[in-house]
Amino acid sequence: MVLEEKLVDAYVSEEDQNNLLKFLEKKETKYMGLQRHKMGVEDFELLTIIGNGQVYAMKKLHKSEMMRRGHVEHVKAERNLLAEVDSNCSVKLYFSFQDDECLYLIMEYLPGEDVMTLLMRNYILTVEARFYVAETVLAIKSIYKHNYIHRDIKLDNLFLDRYGHLRLSDFELWIAVFSRNRIFQ
Repeated sequence: MVLEEKLVDAYVSEEDQNNLLKFLEKKETKYMGLQRHKMGVEDFELLTIIGNGQVYAMKKLHKSEMMRRGHVEHVKAERNLLAEVDSNCSVKLYFSFQDDECLYLIMEYLPGEDVMTLLMRNYILTVEARFYVAETVLAIKSIYKHNYIHRDIKLDNLFLDRYGHLRLSDFELWIAVFSRNRIFQ
């Protein structure tokens, strides 16, 4: 209505007004269609060689297997945690979607190894141990302040990013949500 009033005030002919309004309606319809585009696995290309550009890690979860094992709520909790917590201490979730057979979590690719592999390769961590323990505490604190508890803290679930900083990962089966000092599993 405001646009129509401004067009009248600007002495634009009725025909030009109608043409402009139709043009803007088409643009709005196209824009709204783009907003509703559902993402699917076909929107991603699996790479065998890591090259230039944005690289993601894809976690593919089979729905039938999750239901068989009773892990549906655990997976929902993992997805919610990853979507809610924006911390440099945990792996980042960029997208999530599903098809008829699987759920997909598109996450940050961490090119570093897990801390268990690092320990096994070096056998002893000296100065790095203090650094990784401190970053582990920060990671646990970052999810705790969002009312989540990681119930499987172990070296296999601590990964290093490309700069050597620690990221907490693998929340699927080990999330508990707490409320009012009571823990629900």
